[in-house]
Amino acid sequence: MKKLVALFLLLTLLCGCAPAQSSPDTPLFVHFIDVGQADCTLFKCGDIDILIDAGDTNDGWLVTSYLTRLGVDDLELVIATHPHADHIGGMSSVLNNFSVEQIWTNGVFYNTSVAKALNQQIKKQNLNLRHPAVGEVHTFGDLQLTVLGPVRLDYDDINNTSIVVMVQFGEKRFLMTGDMESVAEAELLDAKTDLKADVLKVGHHGSYSSSSNAFLEAVDAEFCFIPVGVDNDYGHPHDAAVNRLRKAGITRFRADTMGNVVVATRGDDLAFFWDAAQVAPAA
Repeated sequence: MKKLVALFLLLTLLCGCAPAQSSPDTPLFVHFIDVGQADCTLFKCGDIDILIDAGDTNDGWLVTSYLTRLGVDDLELVIATHPHADHIGGMSSVLNNFSVEQIWTNGVFYNTSVAKALNQQIKKQNLNLRHPAVGEVHTFGDLQLTVLGPVRLDYDDINNTSIVVMVQFGEKRFLMTGDMESVAEAELLDAKTDLKADVLKVGHHGSYSSSSNAFLEAVDAEFCFIPVGVDNDYGHPHDAAVNRLRKAGITRFRADTMGNVVVATRGDDLAFFWDAAQVAPAA
């Protein structure tokens, strides 16, 4: 907790005090929250808060505490990229603790207790639920979200049904991929999708099945974040994916060695901060 408070104070000093509403002078903070072998990202710009995924079931308290310490009182948008527990497990806790204006899911039925519980809670709270379509563009203050995927929902692997969004703020773009794998990556490439981004949230925790060479070439990111747990059972990130990221010249930040990673930007530059100051990002 002390690290997070200190980090937030440092960001405030560097970027100035954000006004209540988003404006051209309001910085954006992108919080890649360390939820171990799970996934959770917060986009915070003034009073605009957008959460993409919420960690695993046991991460609910961590995510809600993190948001509370940042002064989040409501969420303009929550995106559940796909119904795997390590992405939606903590979402029930988030919905119980914060007012949510709208929530996006891919609409795919998944027969697990975690997925069923989330669907029941959304109905019980009568939340504004949407299944966004490819090509939709949504504006939240100075943030622009473009829905890029999934191209279809009948993939054999539910990872490929992940909602994929490009978040743009000024000149800077963040590509959020959920657990999308190379099959869905290829279909985005076939569709001539504009994938170019400055920061890539690496798909599927750095699995060998994601981050293909052709995809990375199209994204052409300078930086990436790998959401991965310490000594996880999957061996993520896999060497094959890391090597592809390295060969693509992408500077790599990762949760297992660096903790929470925060990107601050006014739309024309990027500044990175992370918990484990003694650990340098890998080039």
